[in-house]
Amino acid sequence: VDEMIGLFTYTGAVRTNSRDYEGQGQVKRYFTDLLLRDDNVKVEYGEVAVRQSASGELTAVLPLTVESDERTSELEFDLKFDGPLIDELTVHSKTSALKSLDKSG
Repeated sequence: VDEMIGLFTYTGAVRTNSRDYEGQGQVKRYFTDLLLRDDNVKVEYGEVAVRQSASGELTAVLPLTVESDERTSELEFDLKFDGPLIDELTVHSKTSALKSLDKSG
């Protein structure tokens, strides 16, 4: 997670439907929760695409699936850069499902 935070500007942000995470400390909190909250987390990345807005602004789009013993989430990250660093990451949740945990046996 620490290496990921180094990819963000000091004032970088993660924006989700429910909350905004501002600054590297909050960005670290988001990724820690996403990647370390559950057991046996696996992340599968899709192909990066670049979109250009009508105003000419470029956004990199990264689809990914985060799967753990507890849940599966399909996400899309929209990345806006300031030079080589990420200034803003907007998270779009495509699907999210809890897995049934059968503890009988």
